[in-house]
Amino acid sequence: MILAMATMAQTADAQWSINPEVGINVSKFNKSTPKIGSKLGAAVIYGFENSSFAIQSGLYHVQRFSSSTTLSAIYEYPESDYKITIPIDPSESLFDIERNGFYNYSGRFIGYKKTARKEKTNYLQLPILARFNYQAAQDASLYVAFGPYLAYALTGKLTYEEEVRTNHSFEYMETYGNPYQKEYQNRKRMDWGILLRGGMEIKEFTLGLEYEISFFHPIPVKKSITPEYQTFSVLFGYKFFTR
Repeated sequence: MILAMATMAQTADAQWSINPEVGINVSKFNKSTPKIGSKLGAAVIYGFENSSFAIQSGLYHVQRFSSSTTLSAIYEYPESDYKITIPIDPSESLFDIERNGFYNYSGRFIGYKKTARKEKTNYLQLPILARFNYQAAQDASLYVAFGPYLAYALTGKLTYEEEVRTNHSFEYMETYGNPYQKEYQNRKRMDWGILLRGGMEIKEFTLGLEYEISFFHPIPVKKSITPEYQTFSVLFGYKFFTR
């Protein structure tokens, strides 16, 4: 669609502009807790004279985060020295766990086990957007843009934290590694999705608001296409014009 619209306008005079940008984002993977990251890079805009339509692309470094936590109550059976763990809601307080779990499951509550998984991924992102501009004032304009993007995972960090606390002891263990090393051979680096963007420009200064939906799961466990990552970004930039 974008290429067809560009072909129709090829007889018009065009103007290139480059817009370096830097900003922050908030990313959320499925049901994980939203996390703050960063996004920086430069947009390349191909605009047509006497037309509100333009093509916008560019190259960006994007950080995304995901995390999950599981919590289990530990019960023991004094007669046999046997222990079991029962998964519980991570949002429940330890006071509630002890109050509601005491002598539950025919055992005695003695503590809990908490496991946290955290992941950070650095992507190189290439958006391909159709853009529409509106001149709001002499030195100010508004715009909206939408289209697909492609991204490639450059590096990442995966961290596991395990905490076991009982009436008798406390244990803590942390392990970490790069999820894109050889031991994670089923981990995929490519990502794609849809990007919606809006913003304003005052003279050469720019403000952009972005919403991204990723449809690619880093571990191919699903055959259907469903939203995975959702990312909201705020970007500030300065625009350079060339012809």
